[in-house]
Amino acid sequence: MRLNIAVIPKNGIGPEITTQSIKVLKAIALEFDHQFIIKIADLNSKNSSSNEVIDLCKSSDAILASNDSFLQSNTLSAQLNVYASSTIVKSYHSLTVNSPLKKEVISGTNILFFNELNLSNQLSEKHASKNNNYAFDSNENTRQEIELVAEKAFKAAQTRGKKVTLINKSSTSQVSALWSEVAGNLSLQYPEIEFNITNLENAVTQLLLTPNLFDVVLTERIISNVLIQQSSVLTGSTSLQSTSYIGHKQSFFTPTIHNHVDVADYKNPNPLASILSAAMLLEHFGLYSESEMIKTAVNRSLELNITTPDLNSTYNNITTNKVGDFIADFIMNPHDSNANFKNIHLGQSTII
Repeated sequence: MRLNIAVIPKNGIGPEITTQSIKVLKAIALEFDHQFIIKIADLNSKNSSSNEVIDLCKSSDAILASNDSFLQSNTLSAQLNVYASSTIVKSYHSLTVNSPLKKEVISGTNILFFNELNLSNQLSEKHASKNNNYAFDSNENTRQEIELVAEKAFKAAQTRGKKVTLINKSSTSQVSALWSEVAGNLSLQYPEIEFNITNLENAVTQLLLTPNLFDVVLTERIISNVLIQQSSVLTGSTSLQSTSYIGHKQSFFTPTIHNHVDVADYKNPNPLASILSAAMLLEHFGLYSESEMIKTAVNRSLELNITTPDLNSTYNNITTNKVGDFIADFIMNPHDSNANFKNIHLGQSTII
């Protein structure tokens, strides 16, 4: 497959983590005989403009970024007709010890959250009185908006655990009622998919007690944001979640940014969420084997403690670059990981 991929490495840790994702994509291209044409936006050049970066994104098949700030600050989401987002919350065996929850509770957790990106909600009616004793705002969704994201959720479930759960915030909410009607009608077109509806209060509880009940979760944006933040305790780390912003033509893939979490180590930032966002990009284009190869490599890096200091209590000399080298090496030589492991420590990785 031939893909044109734009890369937006925002300042700070951005260039370092996206460099690792590019390494991994190049390894996948070589191993699976694809052609990935990668163009990196030059955000530091004095001659570079916001419009040039937007034009680069619009001329690409997909965008890989170090965070979603450019998507938000430049109204790129509107220009790309972004209508939904999805975030993966997955537990890794080697990190279950880091979670405050019991290992047997979170083991095997693999949840894909889908929500709408209704830009009109940002402009919907809001009001506060002058003395600030009274305020209100409104939330709205159209049938078409819900149908678009719900269809994505049901199709994703076909390649996963064949289960979709709609989470509503209130039985008295007219918006929630519309979600239930639209998703319920759409579920009839997917008889092989188990479809359930639950309320937010129950979902919050079940995510912590029995997270394996969930496969694909479909909900409104504000609910999704809360649940994804809560679900970070299921993974043992907040540095392993990735998000896609889905558009009609181009889609945008980035690490999930949690506002309450500071970067643990700016010197050696963890690139795994960025690398996993590259896996989401491949899966978006139906390259499931390629995506699984990246996920397997990430899991192997965690098992062998080839991770940055924020996740590593065994070795203190694993840099961001070495993590990327190992994962790319593993993709090219999946049966030679122990040798590669030694090479990583010796600084002798041979990846291109």
